[in-house]
Amino acid sequence: PQIDSYDNNADYTIHCSLPGVKSKDIEVIYDKEHNQVIIKGKYLESCKQSTENITIRERWSGSFERKITLPLTQNQTISSDDIKASLKSGVLEVTILKGKKLENKLKRIPVAT
Repeated sequence: PQIDSYDNNADYTIHCSLPGVKSKDIEVIYDKEHNQVIIKGKYLESCKQSTENITIRERWSGSFERKITLPLTQNQTISSDDIKASLKSGVLEVTILKGKKLENKLKRIPVAT
């Protein structure tokens, strides 16, 4: 499916065109290892007419999958709790809040005595 992706100050936003797809047929996954949002689903046949009468067939049915790699900096993190998805008028909107930048890869933990 076609997407538009936005890099805003506070978040990343993805709009994905999914006309006729119901929310129960969509799955949104965050792959932390690859910094990717994966959109999976399926288009169902909208019409159960005989294939004998078809003169033009441009719409298709079946499964789809789209992977969108997020442009994270090396020291930026995202929590799956900060990802929201909603479907309205055939457009899936996925909003990913930008994580806080980590100061260092290592963080010293104080030891209590």
